Amino acid sequence: MDAGIAFLMFFAGAISHLFASRIFGMTSSVFIFKRTLINCFILLKYTSSYIEILHKKSDNENDEVFNVVLSQWKNLSILTLRRFIPVNVWLSLKVSNWDEAMELVSRAEKSRS
Repeated sequence: MDAGIAFLMFFAGAISHLFASRIFGMTSSVFIFKRTLINCFILLKYTSSYIEILHKKSDNENDEVFNVVLSQWKNLSILTLRRFIPVNVWLSLKVSNWDEAMELVSRAEKSRS
């Protein structure tokens, strides 16, 4: 094998390695972001459930105000997560509100069991 062909093969291998590592590295980081975000949604779901349980036990008469505050908290939680997650990851989850996030959580919990 002459030196020119050896150099060409080495260069082609280096470029293909760079290309493949970018693709696989990007895919694994998107997967990690998705998993972390789904786990955040699960934590928010359980937090919301506990807040509702505590409110019922407190015998508070302002249910309407409580429901508005809880709804705002849910929306704010989703918006805050959306702000800190890369756009391509967020768009791949197809979540735009609390109900869609909880649907995603339900699917994730079913797949785990």
